[in-house]
Amino acid sequence: MTIVIVVLGTLSILPLLFTLIKMRMLQNFRKKGITTTATIIHVEEHYRAKGGYYYYLTFTYKTIHGEGYTARSVDHKKRQPGDTIPLTYLLEKPTKFSVDNGKRLPYIAAFSIVFFFLIIWFCYWLSNLEYTQQ
Repeated sequence: MTIVIVVLGTLSILPLLFTLIKMRMLQNFRKKGITTTATIIHVEEHYRAKGGYYYYLTFTYKTIHGEGYTARSVDHKKRQPGDTIPLTYLLEKPTKFSVDNGKRLPYIAAFSIVFFFLIIWFCYWLSNLEYTQQ
């Protein structure tokens, strides 16, 4: 039983660790990156097998040096050609960009914390469970 508790406790912290690492990576990317505006030129709507839609966005953006780039990204929000979205790119490698500003990451981190404490509580309950012989 002790092995199960240790494994569950260890696995329950992984979503929180992955979320915190992703938040840190995005923070570092934003520090190094330059923010600009991208203009959507094409939207493809795709249906998920489990329901709902996602969208492939094709957009253009210009760097501070005036170079123009066209790129694609996936979004869950329906947008129209001509809409603008914020985009962050790296100066030394303008083709490396992010349109995801991590708005959902704090919610994922909060959910991960709650999940972690629920698993820890469950492990505590399991460790204090008395087994009866029959």
